[in-house]
Amino acid sequence: MRRSLLPSLPTCVLSAAVLWAGCDSPKQEGGTLPAPASDVVARLGKNVITVDDVQEQLNRREAFVRTRYSAPEKKKEFLDGLVRFELLADEALRKGYQNDPDLIRMYKQWLVARLVQKNFDPQFDSKAIPVDEVRSNYEAHKQEMMRPEQRRAVEVVVKTEVIANKVLVLARKLAKEDNNGFVDLVKGYSEDPLAIRRNGELGVLVPSGANSHVQQPVVDAIFALVAPGDVGGPIKANDGFHIVRLLSKEPPAIPSFEEMEPQIRERLNKERRDKGMSEWVARLKADVKVEVFENVLEKVKVDTTSPPKPFDRAPVFQIAPELIPGNAP
Repeated sequence: MRRSLLPSLPTCVLSAAVLWAGCDSPKQEGGTLPAPASDVVARLGKNVITVDDVQEQLNRREAFVRTRYSAPEKKKEFLDGLVRFELLADEALRKGYQNDPDLIRMYKQWLVARLVQKNFDPQFDSKAIPVDEVRSNYEAHKQEMMRPEQRRAVEVVVKTEVIANKVLVLARKLAKEDNNGFVDLVKGYSEDPLAIRRNGELGVLVPSGANSHVQQPVVDAIFALVAPGDVGGPIKANDGFHIVRLLSKEPPAIPSFEEMEPQIRERLNKERRDKGMSEWVARLKADVKVEVFENVLEKVKVDTTSPPKPFDRAPVFQIAPELIPGNAP
């Protein structure tokens, strides 16, 4: 879609924000616009919509959506949506909304994202890091990768200590390998609906720090048990009294190289990328005179109490569906 003699940056600002139209076409000698690359299907004053424009917008849709526009009347409906969008976009430009600071800032963010995507990221691929380098890093840091002891357990949760002691007696009568018997106690006595739905299972637990779904006194009691099948409790917690049974335990271990290789590759790649970005920005700074006036910077007040300042108007991405090209009005 071509626009007539409008500043290229503002047009791109508006177009990028709404994900549709492209930047201004370059002017030819004499101030005229180049001829359309394909046949014109609609003319809006000095602007046109071409066959290629309609084709491009259709191709942005999923295949199953495109099928509805096969009929001539539906194709015309789609074109009407493009015309409506272009008219509104031109009106927005006429009113000067292309100079909106929020919109310009967002356009710059898109530019930076595209610059990084096209000119920076392609040189950083975690899969390209030699396996010898990855393995060397693993050997140098594998002690830091030590996985803590892990345990699995089940629990019954009741409201009173009297019932908890009754469940404890019944649980201790079960054979060490009778996990199903403990599940029956969960279903028969637990007053925690979530515990009942998961048959009392608590998942994989570590001694501390990563068990947000289990209260620490319960975790401590589980790690005090010696062998699978052992029972502990009652443990008083915020939601009542817990009776726990140890299902299994795994000693501390260092993960294998094969298990850690993907994570190591991503970490090494991130380190390279961060370093590369710093060097890239440093080169850009060297090419441009950058001046920072710290005495002026002191005038900026940092308010840590008030809520965020709202946008002067709705964020540009919150576009009514009927204003998106191709959508029904």
